[in-house]
Amino acid sequence: MEEALRQSEENYKTLFNSSVIGIYVLDVETMEVVMGNRAAAEMAGFSSVGEGVGINPLDFVIPEDREQVLEIATKEFEQDLRRTHELRVTAKDGGIGWISITSARIMHNGRLAALVSFSNITERKQAEEALRQSEEKYRALFDSSVIGTFIIDAETMKVVMANQVAAEMFGLSSVEEGIGINPLDFVPPEDRERVFKIIAKDMLEQDLQRTNELRVMTKDGGEIWISARGARIMHGGRLAGLVSFTDITEQKQRNEQLMMTDRLASVGELAAGTAHELNNPLTSVIGFSQLLMEEDISDDAREDVELIYKEAQRAANVIKNLLTFARKHAPMKQLNQINNIIEDVLKLRAYEQKVNGIEVKRQLAPDLPEIMVDYFQMQQVFLNIIINAEYFMIEAHNRGTLTVTTKKQHGNVRISIADDGPGISKENLRRIFNPFFTTKETGKGTGLGLSICHGIMSEHGGQIYAKSQPGKGATIVVELPINSADHIRGTP
Repeated sequence: MEEALRQSEENYKTLFNSSVIGIYVLDVETMEVVMGNRAAAEMAGFSSVGEGVGINPLDFVIPEDREQVLEIATKEFEQDLRRTHELRVTAKDGGIGWISITSARIMHNGRLAALVSFSNITERKQAEEALRQSEEKYRALFDSSVIGTFIIDAETMKVVMANQVAAEMFGLSSVEEGIGINPLDFVPPEDRERVFKIIAKDMLEQDLQRTNELRVMTKDGGEIWISARGARIMHGGRLAGLVSFTDITEQKQRNEQLMMTDRLASVGELAAGTAHELNNPLTSVIGFSQLLMEEDISDDAREDVELIYKEAQRAANVIKNLLTFARKHAPMKQLNQINNIIEDVLKLRAYEQKVNGIEVKRQLAPDLPEIMVDYFQMQQVFLNIIINAEYFMIEAHNRGTLTVTTKKQHGNVRISIADDGPGISKENLRRIFNPFFTTKETGKGTGLGLSICHGIMSEHGGQIYAKSQPGKGATIVVELPINSADHIRGTP
């Protein structure tokens, strides 16, 4: 029996002394260490095990933590809870580290004691702190970036992280509103299959990190263009995609406008060339018909020649107007009579209106003052508005009535061009002057006409707006300021 007890005590001491975990036996009454092992001595910075005997372990706890540590230790010792805690401690040389500590209630040499075991976790805590700081820097960079950013979970295809720029770009009220959304919900239905392939295959599967230009929708239904680039990452231990994007809507609009301007210039040059080519034979037709009318010919033949002469003259006037419209003109504001500009535009459209059954009602105020405008720019404004009105009336019922009204009102010349077409919906009414917005079929409208009109009106200090009720036609109103005499005299 005694031999077994002796053997047990020797085994206990061997285990105690050889453990890689620091161990102290603490007398509860004196709060002093009565026994320790080599691992404990090394962790505390002692030269020997004996140097640690007689110390109060609270002396190694950071001063500001001691009261709380003593309170927790006393409470848990009384109940023998044996919980693990992480504490900041100081070594003999003053260095600060971290330990993971657990205590148990025991009897030692007939006295109540605490068996305290602990391990050095300083490196782990330093790594955790470095990771925390890295994550804070990453988060600060993520949130403060001027580039919109989403992190998309690969499995759920939902946004798990977003920054403020991304939220604002998509019209969300907060970053939190973006969490949990599926980014494909913002992609037009006809583009979703292509965008899904970019996310799932190009980014998450192959990590190609390509830049793509995508058309997306905002929360309020608006359309924008973004330049997006994705990369495969791990986020929270899960496969994810980091998607960064910028709004390139204005850039796309500028590029499209430049392309359209070049295209229109080409059309203008073609029209001018064609008109010149037609002028030559028409001059001959007009000249020879005049000569024939001076000859002694029968009345029937004279009527035919007069008809030829009249129609050739009409064709010549059409070509003249076409050349006037197609020719390049430097912007130049001068006194012009708005009624005359409107009449010139209506002459240009007279044939199209006649063959399409469009009746034109003129309500032009005879007392309109001349105002400072660029003739050709105003011609473009009225032509765009009238062509739009004709298109929608013909689409609606293959005919129509166009009412053009001018009057002087509140220091402005007010021009209203009304049609009896299908009208404009409330949601489209505020968007019709946006560049590239069109409700026409593909290939029948660029969406630039009314936006150009809006720009011209802004340059003239005027305004343009639309009034409409669905099913009751639409009215485009143009208001131009009447320039004072002093202003006109001061105009170079």
